[in-house]
Amino acid sequence: MNQSVDELELKARVDDPAALERAIVDAGGELMFRGEMIDRRYDRKGRLERRDEVLRLRVFRPDSGAAPFGVLGWKGPVSVRDGYKHREEHEAQVAQPEAARIIFERLRYEVVLRPQDRGVPPRRRDGAH
Repeated sequence: MNQSVDELELKARVDDPAALERAIVDAGGELMFRGEMIDRRYDRKGRLERRDEVLRLRVFRPDSGAAPFGVLGWKGPVSVRDGYKHREEHEAQVAQPEAARIIFERLRYEVVLRPQDRGVPPRRRDGAH
């Protein structure tokens, strides 16, 4: 998974995740993952934050017991396009996320944001990411 996209993002509170999942599947969506998803954002002395950039390591721990994997991502500065948050984004799958975490640590990057870890199943519909 090497991916470069222009991301348009709209976040919403979901009161009934099971109902939403059924609606997405009924509309032709596909369940891509089930398990724990752990996000860590990294920075070094606020340099990325000052440029409005994000460096993130997202670790997926499948419920199936399969080996964890990670997705390393960079996001560019935010703009607004047609009312949606927009930013350039590049991602690459990481087979050994713990090694990636150690590399960041050795390069003196620090975890600056640790969003609430969640058991959210990512979904995709018709090529959307």
